[in-house]
Amino acid sequence: MVSSGNSAQPLHERLRPADVADLKSFRASWLLSDYRADEWVVTDASGRRVTIDFACPFADGTTLTDPENRDVLATVKAYAREVRQGPYECTSHASVQAQLVHSLMYTLGWMRRNHIRRFSQLKTSDIRIFLRDAPYGIEAVTDAANRLGGFLQTIDEDTVRLLTRKTGYAKRTFDVSALLKAAGITPAVQKEGRIAWVIARQSQRLGLRVPVSRRRFLNEGLPEREVLKAEAMRRILRPLEDIYRMRRRIEGDTITFLPFKDGASATAHRLGDIVGRTPTVPAQQALHLIDQSIRWVVDISDEVLKARQRAYRGGKLVGVPNLPDISLNDALRFVGIAAYVVIFAFTARRRVEVITLEAGAVSEDAEGLWLTSYIAKTLQEVGRTPCPEIVRAAVDRLERLNTTPLQPSERRILDRFCGAKPGTSYRINLEALDDFATYAKVPLLPDGSKWHFTPHQFRRFFALVYFWQWSLGDLPSLAHHLRHTNLDMTERYLREAEAGAIMADTGRYFTHEVLTDVVMRGRTLQGQAGDRIADLARKIVLLDRERISGRIERLIQRTGVIFKPTPYAFCACPTDRETSSAACRAEPGVGPDTAGITADACSGCPFAAIGSEHAALLRRELTTNAEIIADQRVPAIIREAAAERNRSLERLVGSD
Repeated sequence: MVSSGNSAQPLHERLRPADVADLKSFRASWLLSDYRADEWVVTDASGRRVTIDFACPFADGTTLTDPENRDVLATVKAYAREVRQGPYECTSHASVQAQLVHSLMYTLGWMRRNHIRRFSQLKTSDIRIFLRDAPYGIEAVTDAANRLGGFLQTIDEDTVRLLTRKTGYAKRTFDVSALLKAAGITPAVQKEGRIAWVIARQSQRLGLRVPVSRRRFLNEGLPEREVLKAEAMRRILRPLEDIYRMRRRIEGDTITFLPFKDGASATAHRLGDIVGRTPTVPAQQALHLIDQSIRWVVDISDEVLKARQRAYRGGKLVGVPNLPDISLNDALRFVGIAAYVVIFAFTARRRVEVITLEAGAVSEDAEGLWLTSYIAKTLQEVGRTPCPEIVRAAVDRLERLNTTPLQPSERRILDRFCGAKPGTSYRINLEALDDFATYAKVPLLPDGSKWHFTPHQFRRFFALVYFWQWSLGDLPSLAHHLRHTNLDMTERYLREAEAGAIMADTGRYFTHEVLTDVVMRGRTLQGQAGDRIADLARKIVLLDRERISGRIERLIQRTGVIFKPTPYAFCACPTDRETSSAACRAEPGVGPDTAGITADACSGCPFAAIGSEHAALLRRELTTNAEIIADQRVPAIIREAAAERNRSLERLVGSD
């Protein structure tokens, strides 16, 4: 046998797809178009269809689909394929796939503007220049505002007429989509302030009507570019890093070096604003909306569904007796949204997993109730997770919304409701979640603003409530329920800066309860802070509970200790002054850096108080990991990861 010379390389990296399959006949369940087409329609488990238009315009007047660009077009299509399948798959969502591909095309646009025609021509100096624009988003990367202004300065009257449309007024106004297309600018920047400013100013110069929404720009200077959130910036940087890592699987032109020395994520965090991850919903607002959603599912839904039946029988629209200020269709929609909120809050399933639920999704056996749903991102298959009775009620309401005696539904997916008129059907639009929250009178935030709800916030809220309400739930069990493939993602839910918000209002009460247990029930606290605080608490003479409670309250006031729960210890780090001794902090700051909390950090931190529940939890995980390490059937990489994790946990447990 002749050696290939690179046998140490994994097979999937040695073979490009072109070597093992004819791309002309490429087929995938997510691709609804011919692979060779200039426009792809892609889909996912939710059934949603998203278009990827490869005819991206460049500043040199060409598009990506022109013959002279076929080599880089092959790269972009290969990237679009690889992010959805194969060893570098990173998403199961059509919208995320399209977003990543478009980001890569915007980067190509930047390259062309800087006279770089191919990825292989990029140099490290080019990346440094690219990083000057990337923090400000797509408009900066494509230089859209300047290019649009230059284009509008050169057009004649006939072109103006082609790019404008009639209005109900004497003057015409720009058709923005047509204008951007003619200027060779991506429509993704259509809502950018700098684009609106250019269009408003040029409309005034050309004697066109300026829409009301843009008139404020006539009296203002060109808006400043704002730095993106780190997560949004990472989406711009990531494709460049991806195609380098995929280079052995990509047919076509590829980058020849790792573009970001510290990785796209670290670079984005260094250059960007605070991380734009899903925020943790405040406890008061979350609990109010969940409570009202339960009321809608249990009490109000029957009234609404009966009103629909009366409307069908009477042949005319009627209202809901106890809901006089909204239409029947809105009430039906709110029943669906309330059912979704209940399912999100009590199962922690992802949005795509809930909106693709089918009739009969809840089943029962000797072990209890189970929700059958598609498990996105990780398993990418249908699976079962436990659920409470209220979820069964919510699924029942979705089923009843989706069908009536006059409209038996053949659709099994429960994402629609039959409207107030026979024969009408509407999608349960989760974008109306904030409207439902307003109707449910969710309390305002302290600054008087409204909280913006999203489905994923309930997934994180579930994790926080489970872990802290039950005095540290089991972390591996929580990770399994969330279907996380590693504990790092689960821990991130519990330790990010906003995660402490759920305990903020009850921090003093929580600390009081912990110290009461130390005094009256023999609860243990260990670690550097735990030993000190426990000694002080034990000096309180055992009196009746009311007098002990008062002394503990005075102890809290005197020491200023407020416990903040973390996965590894109670954190006693002060939040009212700067500290440099918190082990989780890379540099001095006020309070703990929750994003930096790890087992290693807590093991040597002077503010860590390791509770007995922490120790028990950590020892359970040590035992589980030891079993994984000893099982030779488990892949070596997983056994090595378990061993490394145990070394960190042993240092922490050994510090108690």
